[in-house]
Amino acid sequence: QLGSGNGQLRTPQRVNVNVYGDIFVADTGNHRVQKFDSSGNFVLKFGSLGSGNEQFQFPTGVVMYDLSGYITDTNNNRVWSIHFSPEPIADNQHIQGMEDTASAITLTAYDANHDVLSFSVVSPPSHGSLSGTAPNLTYFPNLKSVIMYFGLYPFVFSYRDSQSSYLILKDKIKCQDIILSNSNLTHD
Repeated sequence: QLGSGNGQLRTPQRVNVNVYGDIFVADTGNHRVQKFDSSGNFVLKFGSLGSGNEQFQFPTGVVMYDLSGYITDTNNNRVWSIHFSPEPIADNQHIQGMEDTASAITLTAYDANHDVLSFSVVSPPSHGSLSGTAPNLTYFPNLKSVIMYFGLYPFVFSYRDSQSSYLILKDKIKCQDIILSNSNLTHD
């Protein structure tokens, strides 16, 4: 599709498919390279108009391997060598808490290059709230509601390394017991 948005192309020149099936396109008219998965879904883009670092003027060729490759940058008269850092790996967690009780959560991820990671909550849990500064958070159940939800409370957080690679992971908080608030009922 013609355009400058994610997954849109303007005068594409070359396509390269690496051993993993990832598709890289020299998006010449948009002065960038785009990456698509093996099904053709947009993954990421890099580059912009200019002559500086990570900037191109009409890139016409791209060859990508695992985490490195080359881009021919026509109007800057250069072949640009690119190397990506391995993506950080997040720890998927299932935190269990007792009824009417706050639960401590520490968001964790590993970065192969030992880059410092920063975290932020993208979508809070639907039943309850999070407080604190990521990665150290505390989950508070919603105690003011007459009808409480029993089950998993997923929330989404993102993290990035110093290379600005954004990734998103879902964590889940599981309530151990049915919470009945604003009621005199008891339960086992």
